[in-house]
Amino acid sequence: MAAHAAEGLQKLLGVIGAGQVPDVETVKEHVAEMRAARECLVTAIGNVDILLDMLTGMTALLGED
Repeated sequence: MAAHAAEGLQKLLGVIGAGQVPDVETVKEHVAEMRAARECLVTAIGNVDILLDMLTGMTALLGED
């Protein structure tokens, strides 16, 4: 879970740190990196949702809402 979030954030920071006046090829690379970052972060959110569901189920089972 944390690995997906860390990878996504690392990709975002790479794009941000690349500079403000990129050439066309660099822009294409940035788009690919941003898409990859988004995919990592979506996966991380999905994993958080799974964990929340599991914990909610456990608290319901234990009777501690």
